Amino acid sequence: MSRRGGGRYVTKVKDVTGNLGRKVNLLGVVVEFSIPRKGNGTDYCTVLKIMDRSQQSPELCVNVFTENIHQLPHIRSRKDIILLCDINIRNDSQNPVWAVFSKSYSSFALFSGEDINDFIPYQASPRFCLLDSDKEFMRSLRTWCISFPYDGETSYREAEFATLMDLITWPQNSCKLKCVARVVALLPSQAEDFRSPLGHYRIRMTLEDPTTRIHALLSGEDATVGKKGKEGNNWDELCGGGGGRGWTWTSIIVLCLCVFYYYQ
Repeated sequence: MSRRGGGRYVTKVKDVTGNLGRKVNLLGVVVEFSIPRKGNGTDYCTVLKIMDRSQQSPELCVNVFTENIHQLPHIRSRKDIILLCDINIRNDSQNPVWAVFSKSYSSFALFSGEDINDFIPYQASPRFCLLDSDKEFMRSLRTWCISFPYDGETSYREAEFATLMDLITWPQNSCKLKCVARVVALLPSQAEDFRSPLGHYRIRMTLEDPTTRIHALLSGEDATVGKKGKEGNNWDELCGGGGGRGWTWTSIIVLCLCVFYYYQ
């Protein structure tokens, strides 16, 4: 656990297992994030995976619950920085440890992961208050993150093949599996709208195989599938070519690495 004089305690990711049942503050790098969705009750939820200098693997899962979808953290890019305050650390028989953000008392702020000296959050929850001591932690984490060659990108070789039903019935809270599926819908529907006004890609695909149908989110670098980063090639490559005469939605069959999160 770390602290600057007069500031708040910031727990390292590697130390969360020693804080089961307690509330802690965490500062981490966001390496994965799920599509926001409605929970079983009235809340909205999303799942983040974060790491820091103390631990990169396994990443820590953070379940975030808020009253409406706009209050959820909306990450602009992988490797942005998030400061989470007063979050609960929990575990169960299937998952050694995870963190839970409570809508009642937790708070967060999101910062760009690129500019070492930028301490203005691009999104913050109403209860969040930035302290001077937080800036030193962020500066140190950014400096490390910029030079750290994070290799947690999607890996097709290591993942096993499965159906979409296998994916959503997986016994653990998260998994990565290779699936062959048909693309039946896309949101946004027009290619020119794939990139947001801020320059980030976020695409929702509806995938279907003989077992079930699911929504899948492509975001950030994962949404850029074109050769040499050329946007014009993205959709042609994803479809296996074409896009011209005789091309139909039913012809789009993709091999994809799906990352699934279960909301507690």
